[in-house]
Amino acid sequence: MGLFAQTKAWLRRTYPVPYPVRVYCLSKDSPKVRGCAGLFVTYGPEKSFIYIAEANEGHMAETLIEEWSHALRHAMPLDVDYEGEAHDEHFWVTYGRITNAWRKRFFA
Repeated sequence: MGLFAQTKAWLRRTYPVPYPVRVYCLSKDSPKVRGCAGLFVTYGPEKSFIYIAEANEGHMAETLIEEWSHALRHAMPLDVDYEGEAHDEHFWVTYGRITNAWRKRFFA
């Protein structure tokens, strides 16, 4: 199992999102990811997706961590206008903690 698949399994187990999130790897030319490495999209509590542009395993794993952090941030019951800024301080704390734990888990 490659780094991307290991990272996905680890995220699901260690940082579960309280609603279903489907992860898809797409060609970097796909209209959904054109111009970006990844994207988190939600259409309500039952339809959330993470799209990752195909690249090397390490880059895809790191992008998945960022998009997973968006999914977790979206689930936080905070009275804060998250839609106005997708990278608020709560996102950065979540992303930083997961990134540090991932590095210790896979590269220590």
